[in-house]
Amino acid sequence: MNVEWTLHDRRPDFIAEGFDCAIQVGQISDTSVVSVLLADIPRIVVAAPELQPAAEQQDVSWLQTLPWLALNTFYRNEVALTNSNNNSLYRLPIEPRLSTDSLYAMRNALLCGMGVGIVSSWVVEEDLAAGRLIHMFPE
Repeated sequence: MNVEWTLHDRRPDFIAEGFDCAIQVGQISDTSVVSVLLADIPRIVVAAPELQPAAEQQDVSWLQTLPWLALNTFYRNEVALTNSNNNSLYRLPIEPRLSTDSLYAMRNALLCGMGVGIVSSWVVEEDLAAGRLIHMFPE
């Protein structure tokens, strides 16, 4: 057996590009693909500490006033946030300052204070622990 390990921040056409097996993050949109859920990966809203809301801005609608960074493989012009306390859904239109298909480019832009964004929690875990980023509205 030979293995070719290809890493993409985009969704390939598995059949046309000759993939036999893949690990994909995100929703499966191709109904012809057979898939097995390996794990849930939480996505969280994060930003540099200087973008932390003041006490009077502790409402999620305040996020709309901030500059946004978009991970365009998952969202481009709107984000949907679910409140973990009551499962209510809040849709927020955004006009991204930066749009990318790379988690690592997104992380670097967040660390530079360019805006707020939604990323997989594992990619910023160390940054959150070190205080380089903050988890905005963790509920």
